[in-house]
Amino acid sequence: MAGCNVVVFILCVYGYVSRIDAQTNLLQNGDFENTNYAGNWYCQSCTMAPSNDAYHGSHSVKISNRHQNWNGLAQNLNLHATSIYTITAYIKLLTSTNNAQYQEMIMMLNCIDSSGAQKYMKFGEIHYMEKGKWYQVGGADKIPSGYHGCHMYVQTAAPADYLVDEAEVHLNPVLSNWRSDANARIDTYRKADLTVRLTGNNVNAASVQIELTQKKMEFKFGSAVSATKIVDSSQHAYQNAFYNNFEWAVLENAEKWRQMESTRGQIDYDRPLHAIDALRSHGIKVRCHCAFWDKEEFTQDWVKQLHGDSLRTAITERIQGVISHTKGKCEQWDVNNELLHGHVYELQTGDPDITHSMFRQIHAIDGHPRLFLNDYGVLSYAESTVELADLALKYKAAGVPIGGIGAQSHLHGVDVHVIKTRLDLLGKAKLPVMITELGINEQDDAHRATRLVDTLTMMFSHPSVEGVIFWGFWDGQIWEKDAVLYTGSNVTPNAAGRAYEELFHTTWRTHVTSTIHGSTPFHVRGFKGEYELKVKHNGHVLQTETFTLAEAGKTLQIHLNGVNGGTPDISHVIIG
Repeated sequence: MAGCNVVVFILCVYGYVSRIDAQTNLLQNGDFENTNYAGNWYCQSCTMAPSNDAYHGSHSVKISNRHQNWNGLAQNLNLHATSIYTITAYIKLLTSTNNAQYQEMIMMLNCIDSSGAQKYMKFGEIHYMEKGKWYQVGGADKIPSGYHGCHMYVQTAAPADYLVDEAEVHLNPVLSNWRSDANARIDTYRKADLTVRLTGNNVNAASVQIELTQKKMEFKFGSAVSATKIVDSSQHAYQNAFYNNFEWAVLENAEKWRQMESTRGQIDYDRPLHAIDALRSHGIKVRCHCAFWDKEEFTQDWVKQLHGDSLRTAITERIQGVISHTKGKCEQWDVNNELLHGHVYELQTGDPDITHSMFRQIHAIDGHPRLFLNDYGVLSYAESTVELADLALKYKAAGVPIGGIGAQSHLHGVDVHVIKTRLDLLGKAKLPVMITELGINEQDDAHRATRLVDTLTMMFSHPSVEGVIFWGFWDGQIWEKDAVLYTGSNVTPNAAGRAYEELFHTTWRTHVTSTIHGSTPFHVRGFKGEYELKVKHNGHVLQTETFTLAEAGKTLQIHLNGVNGGTPDISHVIIG
């Protein structure tokens, strides 16, 4: 994209470290409050000096007189191969190279492997950095076995000057009993207390059977679907597989601006709305994706030709059209997709905050859906985790009506401990996280099933995550063929699909029966969601009630008028 250059901050990291607490900052003088840098920081072919312009505290460090992209701040540090590290720093550009509107900043890890070859890992990135603003850059990743002699550095185009503050390196724990820890978190965050008791007349002489069946989950499990296939009368197998195994949906392409209005003024509302209405008639909740897509290659030609006020007008027309047509039908909206990796609308309107306006305009027309930032490289790689969390915090500080973070997750062998560490970083934004495009890519079905169970267990257990949307499920309609859950014309679950169904229908869903005698209550920790209660006597249903179990828990009181001929006479059920 035109208008971009590159940004530099350097940390040099060498060697081996063991048994360091995860909260310990491995950098010396990482807050730069000590303006004597001897024995901690040094500058590689550049000049460093204290600055009173600090992100936090009283001082940062200013880096200037740079002539190469790698010229910058450095500090030696020991790292332990096979461990997971989080590395972050706050950086402010003071000048940009060639007076560019934006500069790219990349934090890299350069190591030597066991064969003596140099290896590079991208640890974090800011794709579009403006002058005069603090950005947090960094990420979390696992150091491969055999790596040594490492140094961390963040590149940017010379001769840009910049400030650095609050630099941190942390070692993250890898727990051998991670699964039991995850299950404990699941009990804490995904379940609530549920009590059922008898009240009223002649309770001590009464006995009833109760059946509690969870009908819907609070946690959101869904998939991307084809807007055509989900309503096609010849695709019953596809539709049945979806409706039987998911509770949320997103249209894969039909709501994107390029697909809806490839020619200006010729807008196809019918295709997405027909699909959305069909989904909602089956009780499916819909994520709407996406109002805009900030990457040039996914922008229609007529939009690329617009600039300034003419583009702003087109943006407003798009919002007024699509949001008014979908009003009340969408639970969530991805507003400007992948804006970390593209800046079409910012560059062509000349407004770096144009996405703020998109959020506000959408919210003004339909206040029901929660509005999301959605991007990739967040869980699958280290590059954009911190970048996305930092942007979300900036939106909150600016009063933008942001309702959540969307983390696309096209995963290729990512360690579950790394996933948790990256989710922890996203959680610092204190916004709900949706896993919006999950794909577990493994060629072998059995390996895919194992990795899927581990990955979903970690995601389901994390307090910041509120849902998981697969990016397709059937080999007849999916972007990544190695992420398939269902195959063939009958849409039959493979090993990964069966593993998912076991989690969705059984492991993480509550269905219990019990007998209540007299005044002794029944108590269970149930998964949060929508329930049906059946009260029975001798196999006959006496009363049916529905209720929602949420964080506060629920007490159900079956109120009796008395007992007639041994059969309880139920007056009503109090749900409180």
